[in-house]
Amino acid sequence: MTDAPALSPSTATRVLGDVSKFVARVATVIAVIAGAVIFGVVFANVIDRQLVGQSILGVIDISSFAFLWVIWMGVSLAVRRGAVTVFTFGANYGPWWWRAGIRGLAHGALAIYLGYACWRSIARWLTLPSLA
Repeated sequence: MTDAPALSPSTATRVLGDVSKFVARVATVIAVIAGAVIFGVVFANVIDRQLVGQSILGVIDISSFAFLWVIWMGVSLAVRRGAVTVFTFGANYGPWWWRAGIRGLAHGALAIYLGYACWRSIARWLTLPSLA
């Protein structure tokens, strides 16, 4: 029985780089399609409301769902490109304990916000009339 040859580090790096580029392209396409869906359904709803006087059923749900995809794909692309907004005022200057304190405060605030957002979404879900 012969062993399969191992991938060299340069080959593995190239393959992972190609996969990363492909995933970035897919994320870009998803973000653009979701943005077009948002524009299309909201535009159609406005036109329908002006001409017929009635809204299209589910437009808010579709546009909200597509907006989430635009945001998450956009964030993933921004993180990959390193183009994320960073609050650095005071965080990069001063002694190590100051920098650690600022970063700890930022991480703590983010954790509290995420916990609150999760709690609110669960509380909203538990109060839906269909679950009562």
